[in-house]
Amino acid sequence: MLWMVAALTILVSGVLYSVRVDTRVASGHLERARATALLDGALRLAAAELAASPNVPVKPLQLIYKVGEAEIAVDVALASGFIHLNTAPETLLTDLFAHAAALPPDQAATLAQRLIDWRDADEDRAPVGAERAEYEAQGLTYVPRNEHLRRPDDAGQVLGLVAGVYDSIRDLVTTAGTGGDGTVNPLVAPEAVLAVLARGDQARARELVAMRQAGVEQTLDVTSLGLAHASAWTGRDYRLRATYRSHEAEEWSRAAWVSLEGAMQRHSSRLPWRWLYAEELRRIVEPAEQWTKASH
Repeated sequence: MLWMVAALTILVSGVLYSVRVDTRVASGHLERARATALLDGALRLAAAELAASPNVPVKPLQLIYKVGEAEIAVDVALASGFIHLNTAPETLLTDLFAHAAALPPDQAATLAQRLIDWRDADEDRAPVGAERAEYEAQGLTYVPRNEHLRRPDDAGQVLGLVAGVYDSIRDLVTTAGTGGDGTVNPLVAPEAVLAVLARGDQARARELVAMRQAGVEQTLDVTSLGLAHASAWTGRDYRLRATYRSHEAEEWSRAAWVSLEGAMQRHSSRLPWRWLYAEELRRIVEPAEQWTKASH
């Protein structure tokens, strides 16, 4: 009799544990769906507000939206402050991989050439690049498209550009718009991009951010900053990054790229902006939580 009671106790404990796990999973899915809806709504509200503004913003700004009890912050930045994967020259891509992803110079140069081989129209391999033969030799089921990347995460298919490397550069890059002439506007670039333009000089990047915050950039000549691949071009393409903290104290984020460049005329759209692409929803993990997970 005792063994039957013990067995039933174990069985009931297992069922209760399974129910708790299922409840947590369901709650997680619900919270993710809620975050997606709130962030996507805020991104579209921000796009509409930008399109309706008589003065198209150049300097980075933040817009705040309230939906019920939720508060969503949307950071707005010109796409010209990011490194364009389709037009950036080899030297800038090499600096990107060397300073943002902390790769050795030879590995950074290899990835830069492989990315260019992926995006250019020919099948001529760069000295340390990769074309069809190199992909087939690695047993991959795909080969370079020999066309521009549609989204930044397409770069994850480039031979050797592993997830960890892409994670290091994804907040610094774009494929929105034409990309100008492959240069970056340091007057609107994030600090991490400035560090790449300054070839790893973090102090110089912080100095430039401080100058912008003080309003000094209005009197600056971009060519006098001593940065590689810099110009004052702006354009009308933007990155919108929405952030929201849930009731469970989880922080969620999503970025979208939009264009205000003649959307209605060029794309038969009824909206005064064009939705270029949206990045995946991200749950922002606090450093303490990352340490806790790593310690298990």
